[in-house]
Amino acid sequence: MRNVWNRDPYRWYKYKKDWKAIIGQFRLDLRCCRQRITKGYCEKDLWSIRDWFLDVVPDMLEEYKKSRNGSPGILGENYKNEEGFLVNDTCHGEWDRILDEMIFLFREADERQCRCKNPYEEEHSKAFSLFMDKYGCLGRN
Repeated sequence: MRNVWNRDPYRWYKYKKDWKAIIGQFRLDLRCCRQRITKGYCEKDLWSIRDWFLDVVPDMLEEYKKSRNGSPGILGENYKNEEGFLVNDTCHGEWDRILDEMIFLFREADERQCRCKNPYEEEHSKAFSLFMDKYGCLGRN
């Protein structure tokens, strides 16, 4: 999960010797820490909910997979063991496969982590550059 305390703005403000901006950034980071403690998210997370969601959910699913105490009993097959008790121990493996697939798909939904690249990305970039050269920002020249 992205950290509230990102060092890049501090480095940039220090390079520009803008001490007021450093203090402002520090106050924003403190406010975001308090918001994460009280609400579970902060205003920086709201700037891009998609990125926040795709950062948090796969990590939560991995942690859940490591620390869970059981699996849905509807998965797997019920059978009777040697003592005659009804047992379903195959549900754990099936639930692990489902969680692995969910984690994989959430990671693939994030463009920053996706293994597959768009085959039309270069063509789109060229068309966009031509449009911007011809019409400018917002289609106005």
